[in-house]
Amino acid sequence: MSEKIIAYKAMNPDMTCRGKKYETGKTYFEDKADCCNAGMHACENPFEVLSYYPMRDNPRFFEVECGGEISKSDEGSKLACTELTVKGELNFAGMLKATLDAVFRRVKDKEPFSSGDYSTAGTSGYYSTAGTSGDYSTAGTSGYYSTAGSSGNYSTAGSSGYCSTAGTSGNYSTAGSSGYCSTAGSSGYCSTAGTSGDYSTAGTSGNYSTAGTSGYYSTAGTSGYYSTAAATGAYCSAKADGKDSIAVVNGACGKACGALGCYIVLTEYDDDGHMICAKMARVDGSAIREKVYYTLKNGEFVEWKP
Repeated sequence: MSEKIIAYKAMNPDMTCRGKKYETGKTYFEDKADCCNAGMHACENPFEVLSYYPMRDNPRFFEVECGGEISKSDEGSKLACTELTVKGELNFAGMLKATLDAVFRRVKDKEPFSSGDYSTAGTSGYYSTAGTSGDYSTAGTSGYYSTAGSSGNYSTAGSSGYCSTAGTSGNYSTAGSSGYCSTAGSSGYCSTAGTSGDYSTAGTSGNYSTAGTSGYYSTAGTSGYYSTAAATGAYCSAKADGKDSIAVVNGACGKACGALGCYIVLTEYDDDGHMICAKMARVDGSAIREKVYYTLKNGEFVEWKP
């Protein structure tokens, strides 16, 4: 029996990827697997899919089971396979949970600090700290006020618990945290930061980076060209500071702003919690002023006032 690997795949809103149409619950086959060239592709690290389907494209996320012939990339967690089953769809919070679960599986029973490529560190408990350095390194913590940090390309840091913090530096790095007032930050090309929980914050720096949050009063911000900041939940905010970037807010009473040339996307909800409008605008410096927060009111962009 061939190896089966649980991985994660992003698709276009119509559930197509590279011209192939998929459906949930079905299994698909191809003749050959050659990562980046042939076969059906997915990533073992959930957030890595954002490197290929950024949030600005409104992708859908799925958990998949990969089998048959499997070809893995020499960099990151991307793989190609000849057999793929679409198991179920995940929202952004589900992707973040899957990322943290993967981190905590890797760091279980590890020492709190380590260095070197492919290094792993993990701790649990109040005010706990874990740190790693080196490419492909992973650090994870659980507990109130916990902190996880990793440095190096393709590095990952995850933390869970009230006021938890995760941070990474390096290209293709990923930081995720969950819990009330949690914070995640990453720096580097194609880096990703995600948080879930009320009053949570996610921030990234580097071109093609992505910051995403879910929870009331959560905040997402990016700096760097072609980056995306996305926040989901009531009273959320998103800010895009780099060239050709986008700030997206999905939730009642949300606000967004961007630098000149960026785009902002906002939604409006009625008193029963139903979305009644979604609208996008370019920050042109005139109708939409740069670095000024806007909200939607009666279907129109208006400057946000505290």
